[in-house]
Amino acid sequence: MNVPDFAQGLDAPGWEKLLFNGADAQFTIEAPARLIARHGYWLQVPEFMEFVEFYPPDAAGIRFPEAAAALDAGRLPTRDQEDENVLRFAAGLAGEYRFLLTYAAENNSAEAIALMAEALMYRDGFTTSTATPRP
Repeated sequence: MNVPDFAQGLDAPGWEKLLFNGADAQFTIEAPARLIARHGYWLQVPEFMEFVEFYPPDAAGIRFPEAAAALDAGRLPTRDQEDENVLRFAAGLAGEYRFLLTYAAENNSAEAIALMAEALMYRDGFTTSTATPRP
């Protein structure tokens, strides 16, 4: 998939803004989009970009059910279990994708756990809440 010019070279905050513009102020869509943008892996994966729809001039959205199905079918590359967990968690926040809570609790860095916790809080309307995992 070709990424349009307005989405070329975006960093995490840029992607977050682009995806928020496509979410139409719905926490159920903003929360998982924010998680994917802040995690930083999936938006660099060409195969994942097939599930991103662009709405010129400044918006985009992720088709989470299709992306999660592709992951489950082994059609998306990952570096490790954390990448899978983040996408599955995001897909679960976005809609009807069922995931085990284990995906949020095991084989993740402290940073990824914080991002998932913040996404969960954001989805419920706690948009400025932060998580700080401590050993």
